[in-house]
Amino acid sequence: MKAPAPTLGIWLVVGLLMMLVVVPLWRPLRGAWRCYELHRDGFHARGEILHKLDESRLAVRLSGAPDGMEACTVAVSTSYHAAVEIGTALDVVAVPGRPGECELLETVEASGIALWSITGGVVSLNLLFVALGAKVQQSSRRRMGGGSKARRPYS
Repeated sequence: MKAPAPTLGIWLVVGLLMMLVVVPLWRPLRGAWRCYELHRDGFHARGEILHKLDESRLAVRLSGAPDGMEACTVAVSTSYHAAVEIGTALDVVAVPGRPGECELLETVEASGIALWSITGGVVSLNLLFVALGAKVQQSSRRRMGGGSKARRPYS
């Protein structure tokens, strides 16, 4: 009697590898996607820099904003903060549920690109694990003699 192919063991290992990739990244990616969607769907406005608050925040007055969203603060990098002048116009995204806070539109767009790249990498890695599992299963069947063999007709 032939020993059965180690199919279950192969797929348990593949599942474990997939879990090792997905579990640590699940919560951070979920939170990042929620934050990205919140800002992406926010109020897009043109703003003018009023003041430089500290080395990484700007006070911005929004034009054409609804009531309660006339001004906000924007967090920026220190190099951007040093280079930008008061009175400069910026494209920002204001979230209605968080009055007084805005994000640069460039930052929101770059975050979306990064999130799609990371999520695509996780999915690709999992697909690679599945492909490797299928290949190992196929090669183990051949070794055990359970794979399909070409038959010669009428020989």
